[in-house]
Amino acid sequence: MLWSILTLLGGILALFFLWWLISFLFEQGGNFNFPGPLPTLEEVVFALFGEGAGKTYTAIGYSFARLLLGFLCSFFAAIIFGTLSGLFPYFRRFFSPFITVIKAVPTIAVVVLLSSLFFGPDYKIRAPYIPAILAFFVIFPLQYEAIISGFSSISKEESDALKLEGAERNLYSLTKVYYPASLPFLLLSFVQSLGLGLKVVLMAEITVGGSIGEGLGELIRQNSSPILDMEKILAYSVIAIILVLLLDFLLHLLKRKLIKEEN
Repeated sequence: MLWSILTLLGGILALFFLWWLISFLFEQGGNFNFPGPLPTLEEVVFALFGEGAGKTYTAIGYSFARLLLGFLCSFFAAIIFGTLSGLFPYFRRFFSPFITVIKAVPTIAVVVLLSSLFFGPDYKIRAPYIPAILAFFVIFPLQYEAIISGFSSISKEESDALKLEGAERNLYSLTKVYYPASLPFLLLSFVQSLGLGLKVVLMAEITVGGSIGEGLGELIRQNSSPILDMEKILAYSVIAIILVLLLDFLLHLLKRKLIKEEN
């Protein structure tokens, strides 16, 4: 346990040292647009606890609301389509081109397409949903494949037993066998998808611009024009990273708790 903590702290210190070194090398070349850890962390503290804290927490709330909307929509869609694909191989093959397209389509192209489709008198009402839709496109394939992996992890003995009992494709097999087997895969997909989802939400907020309303991405955009304020931009980026790490930690604790209960 001690060595795990020490190696983790060593990795964090190495990361900060690399950050400082890159900033130092840029400054030596006359480029001061990449501030080091200390001024950035000072800006983080000011953004979270200083005069601008209210604006920061409001922005976090809006960004996370969009992430949560995309996450929940993708989760329910993954449960429906993942269950159908897990139970019916022919449906899985039929649905595979849709998953391939969703995974392959460039996210920036989706932002541009949605912006053009939503453009009109009610654009400011519709635009805030673009980050949530983009989060759906990124998160859904991960959760869908987690469901598929859970269904595929069922042993041959369990599968044969369900067939003998005539319970291969009913509510009992889903709730007692297939979904419990999918849970570890789903939790792993949650860890992966929340970080990716937040990144695309921020990217969409920056790309769509002022029409999106509040959000961490909007704060980053505001500090990039007309004068580039890299300390604030990096500070808001660090805040987003901290939030993802906290979610990752909570999901990790939940996963450990579930594993202990199973054992």
